[in-house]
Amino acid sequence: MAVARSTVDVDDAELRKALEGVQSALSPEGTRGLLASIGEDLVESSKARFVTSTAPDGSRWLANARSTIERFVSEGGNFNKAGKLNARGVAKVTGKKPLVGHTGMLASQIFYQVESGALVIGSSMPYARVQQQGAKQGEFGRVIATNLKRWRQFDEKDFRRYAGTKKGHPLPWGDIPARPFLGISEADRAGILQVIERRLSGIK
Repeated sequence: MAVARSTVDVDDAELRKALEGVQSALSPEGTRGLLASIGEDLVESSKARFVTSTAPDGSRWLANARSTIERFVSEGGNFNKAGKLNARGVAKVTGKKPLVGHTGMLASQIFYQVESGALVIGSSMPYARVQQQGAKQGEFGRVIATNLKRWRQFDEKDFRRYAGTKKGHPLPWGDIPARPFLGISEADRAGILQVIERRLSGIK
């Protein structure tokens, strides 16, 4: 499985000391089991952040941009004949959470791996890193296409005009704010220490 990694350094002396202490008392197989237990907990807490829309440090994710919501409801019978949102569309708009699309794939595709005595938490989705760290407009270059309809439809100062020409449009189209879902919260930290304590109790 290819995992899109976003490195998050754990700068916690107590946690590092506890992990090093229990690892020195365990066999390689025991260490893998310990890290797997921690990994399972961290995967679940990472997924839960898509429900609360919060980062590991407890801060709220930035709300969806208007353009994101408009694109989200543009398909699937969300408007009435008068072109206004119907009940289904209103429910979609009011219930739309950041990073949660039609499929919910990003929230579901989070995994852990134990590699050479280290625990890695990540996502198999190719855009996971951008959602975790954010990106500036045009950071990844431009998309080139040929569509003269866009040239006629949009003003010369509107970047969407160039999505249909050789000039192309920036990728991404606009700034994407960072919405961290990977990392260790205070609750995660307490949980890890509890797992370590239980494992040490079992050794003694």
